[in-house]
Amino acid sequence: MSSVFVSKNGKVSKAVGFQPKDALLFVPEERNSSHILKEQRSAMKRSSKQIKDRFALATKRA
Repeated sequence: MSSVFVSKNGKVSKAVGFQPKDALLFVPEERNSSHILKEQRSAMKRSSKQIKDRFALATKRA
């Protein structure tokens, strides 16, 4: 089970008990940075292809 961390005034610590409303709570993911970059690249490629396909379709009608 992952731990929950809190960021308060720029300091990150393990969240214990009640936290103020303005505190940022987060849980680190089990993925490493290379996996995240790979996902971002594939998402960017999909978006680019979708834009190109839609642009081709729009110019084809005109």
